Amino acid sequence: MRYPVTLTTPLFDAFFQDVLRDAKLPQGKNGETRKTTWHPHVDVIENDAAYLIQVELPGVAKEDVELTLEKQLLTLKGSKTLPALDEGVTRHLHERASGTFERTFRFPTPVEGEGVEAAFHNGLLTITVKKTPEAQPRKIEIKTL
Repeated sequence: MRYPVTLTTPLFDAFFQDVLRDAKLPQGKNGETRKTTWHPHVDVIENDAAYLIQVELPGVAKEDVELTLEKQLLTLKGSKTLPALDEGVTRHLHERASGTFERTFRFPTPVEGEGVEAAFHNGLLTITVKKTPEAQPRKIEIKTL
């Protein structure tokens, strides 16, 4: 029995990620080229008080990551470079992602601009974005008249 490959299977995604990795794309009139972007893996978790975003960034320096919040949009930008090869050295296999990345997250409820914290440890960036008090669920007392 054959297993169908659909647009949502990891096999399909991995195939195109491999094909497009380090592809040179035309840029501008003079034929300059640029590398494709890559997308770090992300988990977004929500609880009553906050959103938690975990981003896998192995091999990325903290200094190469920028995080901004504007209204309900959190933007994560950065870059990952691979070390240059010495003259006369040939790379036979290239599977590690490199280049620039940018991810934007829109929150469905209002968030606190001052309530954003980020920590970077062992290649995992953890971002905590607190919800505004009015966005948090609350129990409403029912009074008798």
